[in-house]
Amino acid sequence: MTNEHKTFENLVDTNFDSPYAYNVLCTDITYLICDGMKAYLSSIKDAVTGKIIAYELSTSLRIEFVLETVKQLNKNMLNDEIMINSDQGSHYTSPQFSKLLD
Repeated sequence: MTNEHKTFENLVDTNFDSPYAYNVLCTDITYLICDGMKAYLSSIKDAVTGKIIAYELSTSLRIEFVLETVKQLNKNMLNDEIMINSDQGSHYTSPQFSKLLD
């Protein structure tokens, strides 16, 4: 992690309740092993419905596959009220991720 990386205040904390769907989105990277090969799954889940609303699979941990996951989100559902919750790992604190969300 470099000085360019920025963490954010945890506004969600452990309260994933919301009065409506697509207000609190959760994202993470999952490691998958299949037939001896490793792959990485980046996904975004709606906290209210439990639906996976975007995902991307990759054989590397390069940041591009996380950015592609965000780009899949329906632009009509994105607004200033939406909160995206992550573990604030290096992908999610990167300048590229912050710029994309801005």
